[in-house]
Parts: sequence; structure tokens; C-alpha cells
Amino acid sequence: MCKFRIIILFLLTFFPGRNIMPQRSFDYAFRQINQSDGLLHNEVLSVTQDARGFIWIATRNGLQRYDGSSFSYYPDMLSDPLGGQNFGAEIYADKTNNYLWISNGVNLERMNLARYHFTLYDSEKLIKDSSFIFTPYRDQANDSWLLGDKAIYYHHPITKRNILYQVNILPENSRRTSFIASDSTRNAKWITPGSGLFLFEKKTRKVYSHKFNPNHHPLLQIPFAGDASTQAVCYVRQQAGYLGYYLGR
Repeated sequence: MCKFRIIILFLLTFFPGRNIMPQRSFDYAFRQINQSDGLLHNEVLSVTQDARGFIWIATRNGLQRYDGSSFSYYPDMLSDPLGGQNFGAEIYADKTNNYLWISNGVNLERMNLARYHFTLYDSEKLIKDSSFIFTPYRDQANDSWLLGDKAIYYHHPITKRNILYQVNILPENSRRTSFIASDSTRNAKWITPGSGLFLFEKKTRKVYSHKFNPNHHPLLQIPFAGDASTQAVCYVRQQAGYLGYYLGR
């Protein structure tokens, strides 16, 4: 199981009137923040910074905002931050649209930072909301999948219900580990829904995996791909054209 336990906040101090040369060393001031300073829990699950410079922190005990000297608390958000998800909570500040996205692996929450208005998206609401676009794919058994920027659904052939496989709040190729990443060299998306790697190819609308790998892609042949206890997160660095992944048990 992957656990993220460390938070370091630092301030870069600029001195007016001094010429900053490219090779000149900078002075950094480090301060350790813990529960005695107002942090809800010393185990931090995710950290992000919004357009106004506020630091948002997801801990085991909920969500809070740090302005450099004091904390603001949001007890109604992330009341169960782990939510049964191995990787815990994830938060991301969309600086363009001024939103804070929050996920505990099961639900999505969106906070309008201008009005501090919260919108909760469960699995049913997310797939029905027209603002989220999903593209249909099929796997080797001809079963249907729905892939969007914020979630992945599997259509169960017996129950005829769409089952939420994974949620994602990070934009494509955000240079952060994510569950959905674009591969510009193949016009496809790499997905990690909890075990191994999946390749969603846009041209064929097919889902490739270790069970269906007719082109013998080496990443889909990795020996741990079928291990249900293996978790993976990935990203694609477009410029270099490679896939990075992290594994944990």
C-alpha cells in the first residue's frame, strides 16, 4: 500500500535591490508544520496550491487551507478521506477555472473557489452530467468501457450497470502521477484501474491489457499485470515519449 506522509512548506525569499544572477544560490527558509500549528493530522495525503497562493492540504482528518500563518478548516469535506481507497485522498487546484477538485477514490467533489460552493459527484451523478464527456471502448470479450477525463466505467454484461472503476482529478500530462495519462505517440491513453496497465486506443476504440495484447506490447506483458493486489499510477512525458509507473503492494 502506498502512503504519502510528508509535507514540506517552503518560502523563497527575494531581496529587493539585489541582482539575481542565474548561477547564484538562493536562500530558502524551511518550517515544519504539525498538529501543534493547527494541522489536522500529521499524515498528509495530498497537497496543492491555488491561483491565489493558498495551500490546500488533505489529511486523514479532513481538508484545510493554509495561508502561511493560519489554517482554515472544511469539516464537511473529506470526512472519510481514505474511503477504502489505497492511495487515500487526492486534491488538485484548477487555476484556470478557479476550482478545487477533491477525490477519495470513490467520489469527486468540486469546490468553486470564488464562491466556496461545493458540488458532490457520486458514480451515478458523474456519468449523467453532460459536462463530463465519455467515449465508449470495447475489450477482448466485447464488453463495454466508458472513458472520460475524470472517470472510467465498466459496463457489466449481466447486471447491465455501469460500474465505476476509477476516478481522476488531474489533467492530462500534468507532470504528476495519475490514473489516466495520454500517449501522443500512439494516440491512446494509459489507464491504471487498480491492477496492471490498460491501453485504450482511440483509433480502434479497443482496450488492450495483459489478457488481450495481440501486438505484444512489452508494458502489457509485465509479470505483475495480473496481480490484483498491485497498484500502479502512471504518467506520460510527451516530449520524451515514455511511460513512467509506480508500483506498490
